[in-house]
Amino acid sequence: MGLVAPRATAFVWPNVPDQISRALQSGDVSERRLAAARLHELPAEMAVKLVQLAMGDPDTEVRVRGAEAATTLKVARAGDLVIPWLSENDARLRLAACDTIRSAPTDRSVVALGRVLDDPDTHVRVAAASAMGASALPDAVAPLLRHLDDTAPEVRAEVARALGRIGDSRAVVPLIGKVQDSVSDVHKVVARALGDLADVRATSALMLALTDNSMEVRLSAVEALGKIRSDEATSAVSALLEQQEQPDPNGYGGYRGAPAAPASTGAAEVRAAAIRALGRIGSEAAVKALVGALPKDDLNLGRSAVRDALVEAGKPAAAALVTLLGTSPSPSAAAGAALVLGTLKATEGLEPIVKGMQRGTVPLRHGLRALAAMGSATALPSVLEQIDDSDPAVRMEAIRTASSLLDPSHPDGRAVDPAREALKDAATPMDERIELVRMLGRTGAARAHDVLL
Repeated sequence: MGLVAPRATAFVWPNVPDQISRALQSGDVSERRLAAARLHELPAEMAVKLVQLAMGDPDTEVRVRGAEAATTLKVARAGDLVIPWLSENDARLRLAACDTIRSAPTDRSVVALGRVLDDPDTHVRVAAASAMGASALPDAVAPLLRHLDDTAPEVRAEVARALGRIGDSRAVVPLIGKVQDSVSDVHKVVARALGDLADVRATSALMLALTDNSMEVRLSAVEALGKIRSDEATSAVSALLEQQEQPDPNGYGGYRGAPAAPASTGAAEVRAAAIRALGRIGSEAAVKALVGALPKDDLNLGRSAVRDALVEAGKPAAAALVTLLGTSPSPSAAAGAALVLGTLKATEGLEPIVKGMQRGTVPLRHGLRALAAMGSATALPSVLEQIDDSDPAVRMEAIRTASSLLDPSHPDGRAVDPAREALKDAATPMDERIELVRMLGRTGAARAHDVLL
């Protein structure tokens, strides 16, 4: 392995490395500090020996700046160079060592961080836990688990975050025990970590967290349950769809002594996360809850959380939506069902969508858009029937949908006659005439030639 990672080489005057080298060996500490601050200006291949020189300097400031340069220049195995710093009296060196190991971890340096988790300085303990999590090495799990009960909440939170990043199942049960931590910021991070681990054993504890006073904790818990995808959580997550906005009695749930502040997470955000979670769970019960939310969907939005979640659920959602269209759904629910079926390209929904359009239960514009997304030429006759609709918006949607269903490489003359009649009508607006001409071109049919002429 080389000493440096490859990176683009910038132009450096030939005398600059010599200047920095001489300055780093000066008896004047201020000169050495200035030189160390310039190390990042050098190309990595020129700087590596000078970085090592700076990191061995007796002055703390020079050493710290050398470590910063090692991080910036991505000096390989720099983590091994700072292992002795973890025992230094100066907390700045211990912090710099943690940061360096985070950017250039090695097995030896990550294991060495384990003893720093007992450091008297809270910031050093946080930095050590963060570096261990970033390493993603299984050897970091055991020492991290021993510090889940650290006296400082910020350390407990960072340890939980690190365990989630590493993704080792040994952390699941200990983290479950911390879901009810007395500090909501820790509680929130623990929930996220359990989501990252995606182990069904955490389901019950996370369901309990859905009733927490802090909206941020609820948000983390419901997102975690979505990652776990356990149908056991469906009922509890579905209940969040009916929650109304309310103040968070804990403010933003900070550490003890933190100043009061307005909650940054509201019921609407938690509801949106619950919708996404149900889509990921994708069970029959989860799909039923999402279908029940369709009547409240805003059709003016190009996308919606409910429709996206039903698309995420996939085939189970398609079956439920086909059934829905066979009943008498509200216009919003019918339109949403059609749009989801179109996005899923679920051809079993084609006939129910067409019948819904004919019965007036599926709004024509949304039904046409769904058929365009589905992409089945079988729908073309039904689409062409709408080209002379009284609503200009429906006519335009029908023309564009028909165009999308046509393939010039497979001539299809079915659209020629409806297009001819519309073009002959002097009342047809110019924008529709333009789209009709484009549609004729896409038919690939010889009969379209005379009409176009």
